[in-house]
Amino acid sequence: MSSRRLVLPVLLLLAAGTGGASATSIVRVADGPLADRAALIARVELADRRVGRFHDRIATEYEAVVVEILKGYVAGSRILVRVPGGRLPDEGVGLKIFGAPEFRVGERALLFLGENEDGSYHVLHLLQGIFRERDAAGGRAIFQRDMGEVLELRTDSVDGRPAREIENPARDAELFESWLRDRAEGLEREPDYFVEASSAGTGSFTSPFTQLVDDFNLRWFRFDDGKRVRWHRHRDGQDGLSGGGKERFKRARKAWRRQTGVGIRLPGAGTTTSTTGFDRSDFRNTILFSDFNDDMEEDFDCIEGGVIAIGGVSFILTTTREWKGEMFYPIDETEIIVNDGVGCLFQQEPSFADQVYAHELGHTLGLGHSCGDSASPRCSKSELLDEALMRAFLHEDDRGAELNDDDIFGARYLYDPDFFAAPCDLPPGHKRFCKRCGPCGAGQGKCRSDSDCVGDLVCVPDAGAKVGLPPGVDICLPPE
Repeated sequence: MSSRRLVLPVLLLLAAGTGGASATSIVRVADGPLADRAALIARVELADRRVGRFHDRIATEYEAVVVEILKGYVAGSRILVRVPGGRLPDEGVGLKIFGAPEFRVGERALLFLGENEDGSYHVLHLLQGIFRERDAAGGRAIFQRDMGEVLELRTDSVDGRPAREIENPARDAELFESWLRDRAEGLEREPDYFVEASSAGTGSFTSPFTQLVDDFNLRWFRFDDGKRVRWHRHRDGQDGLSGGGKERFKRARKAWRRQTGVGIRLPGAGTTTSTTGFDRSDFRNTILFSDFNDDMEEDFDCIEGGVIAIGGVSFILTTTREWKGEMFYPIDETEIIVNDGVGCLFQQEPSFADQVYAHELGHTLGLGHSCGDSASPRCSKSELLDEALMRAFLHEDDRGAELNDDDIFGARYLYDPDFFAAPCDLPPGHKRFCKRCGPCGAGQGKCRSDSDCVGDLVCVPDAGAKVGLPPGVDICLPPE
């Protein structure tokens, strides 16, 4: 991924001790199946929050005032909504599930909920059952999903519309609520509530997720001493793949060394019976091919969609080390958890497994998304970023664990001591970008000569439009 966006987006959890972060892969569930699955659909206002241990798991529990119920029934005017993760300063521990929602007290939202055994509720499909409320042009309220920090596999259509034409469409609140009431009564009809971008107003939609600041970085320091980061596979293996996915996970691990040419070594360490996942440290880097601890609540469904996988890292917050003039938190332990039911997806297209595994491994190395989430450019702005393995959307082809230049430059910045394309506070295309932040990688400028470019790249005049920059910007590109 691009050298200016190298860090996995996480929330800093603790002032001391161990923290965690993770990345999530999904297939978006359409509104109809989401509504059908929900035990309760309610418009709420978040009134309070507390973090604790529930059934020995760290979670954040929100008290929500029920403004209006569109499906289901509750006794009273308040409900408890529980999401995984949170921080317990008194215990010096914390858990962050990347993609798990966080709310602000006073925020209003439309929630699609499942009921827990103790009477509390959870958001369907981790975060997909949340529609944030905001005002649009003309004072009309709209709802919009906040899908900014997940890796998404786009299916052929979403809610009857071509998925490639939809980034994150807004929904007119009044029309959406009417449609949901009809659906709850058994009347199914075509969606009539989508709001085009021009009608949604220009007000900003503030993500409730805490974003990384520029000086927060993660990387493995073991590679510097020639050490390896060994990965265990749970012995049950991956449903839907021959050999339980052993060779495909091996292919994904090797891609990060063979294609980057740097000292990233991720050998296999055999199978394990450990299922601790994010619950506690077992001093192993493990891929679990089934959601043993119900981190994702709902299983994946090849017709409806859902969460595919979560990948995450634990890191030491009390220790920082310098790398290329910047301070990094050392990564300590990593996990990848694949959801129940994903075998049907990988059976249909086995190369998706290679891509998902390699993408999640990229996050566990300290890389964020090249494009497509709330912290990076739109993928349509740059062919270079859009072709990256680390973009926020899975590629719908059989490329598997294939890295492009953007992925390679990101890995080289983190793990090649001779590669100094450091993160930069200037936007690519700024007249001093290559001088202050260079040498420039592929698709970056403004360059003045070939010496401003990395390796064999050349400075191409007036080529900015190829990567979403102004047409007159000179950028570094591979020679033709």
